[in-house]
Amino acid sequence: MTHEQAHVRGFMRENEANFLTYLVVRHTTNTDLKYSCLLHSLNYLLHAVYNALPDQYEGLMKSLSPRVLHDLAQNRAYWEPFRSSFSEMSRQVNDAYLKANSQRDGIASYGKVVDLMIADHKFSNLRVQQNPETSVCIGEGTL
Repeated sequence: MTHEQAHVRGFMRENEANFLTYLVVRHTTNTDLKYSCLLHSLNYLLHAVYNALPDQYEGLMKSLSPRVLHDLAQNRAYWEPFRSSFSEMSRQVNDAYLKANSQRDGIASYGKVVDLMIADHKFSNLRVQQNPETSVCIGEGTL
């Protein structure tokens, strides 16, 4: 929902729409919306860790709360029936659509939100040193 609103407001790149969602929900008082959007962001982060640091992925998964693990499993179970040859064709169409609309990386642009989150985290750490109250907490960890 928030991702699509970012598109409506002119942020057409997928990574930017995902990142704006991540930024906006950090300041919402709606805890359900915040949890849902942060869980969505966590999916991108976990995928990046799985691909870049596979030896650390299992340890990271073990550090997540039972609720988060349950919700991630529920999300996977929901999407599983949609995985088929049709979904591959749909991915190809979406990839071509994004590239035709000046998103050079196509569907890979969705995952580039991780680069933006990392940059934000590094910048936030600079601010945290000046004001510890500006840190963002996800679950028990600080992001």
